[in-house]
Amino acid sequence: MPGINSVSPAVHAVQSSSPAPATYEVLWTVQKDTLPEALPTPDEIEAATNIIKQGRGRCVSRVGRRYVVKFGSQVDRIEGENMHWVRENAREVPVPKVFAIYQREVTPHTKITYIIMEDVGGQPLDALWDSLDLEQRKDVVIQIRQAVTHLRATNNMGDFGAYDASELRDDIFWTDDPDTQYRGRFTNETAFTQAVIDKYMASCGNSDPHRAQYYRRVLPTVLQGTGRPFFTHNDLRRENIMVRDNGDIAIKGWATAGWFPTYWEYASAMHVCDFTDDWHEYLGKILNQEYPNQSKWISKLRTDLQSQRFAK
Repeated sequence: MPGINSVSPAVHAVQSSSPAPATYEVLWTVQKDTLPEALPTPDEIEAATNIIKQGRGRCVSRVGRRYVVKFGSQVDRIEGENMHWVRENAREVPVPKVFAIYQREVTPHTKITYIIMEDVGGQPLDALWDSLDLEQRKDVVIQIRQAVTHLRATNNMGDFGAYDASELRDDIFWTDDPDTQYRGRFTNETAFTQAVIDKYMASCGNSDPHRAQYYRRVLPTVLQGTGRPFFTHNDLRRENIMVRDNGDIAIKGWATAGWFPTYWEYASAMHVCDFTDDWHEYLGKILNQEYPNQSKWISKLRTDLQSQRFAK
């Protein structure tokens, strides 16, 4: 990966009670002399007791004095790669520094990924929001807007896809078929939109054929951006915005970031906006524009696709 001193995939033994010691692979790491302290092993990470957040297939823990580690079977290495790419290509965007990414195989079909990053401290914005006065909220929103503006100003060759031109990780393209073309990459916005429609048709066309045909007809007229891709965080909810004691922010949660149409950041953020407070009023200010038509349709598509997935 450009800009990082990656090691040739090194394999390390891990202490284990099994007859043969387990191993883990260091996918990449920064130079040893730039580390704030020795990197933890997977066993040390999994033994850590300072758990920040835990969910199905994912855990976030503080490890040692300087690290936060996100790990689990549902953690994608590209989240750490996205963070590093943003730090290298949009330096004004406040992103935790990633020091290393490991993987180890626990079954023939399951790998645990470990993303070791700096502990930026602070509290998530969703926990702080109600305690912030109007001026404090404005200050945080200005910082987020500046970060998003810098992010969207990064250069792209024209494709819609991940930072490295691989497939998009957004759930709207999710399928258990490894050979699908729904995830891209896509050479233009028309192809991107068509993939959204094709994915919906494949998932929901049989169960709700008339609605699917209607979507096929109207979505190309609704899901219109500027024609060029913008680098998009794609999960801009408040829990992913850390606010330090001095008021500075850091943005985490980069697992589904990539090159998307201009409206996608707003549509994704509005989909997870629960309308229990005034956060929705600030999202348009962060993007300097609102995209209500695209947002409503994308949210409907996400809901339908998720319902269809759970129904299987």
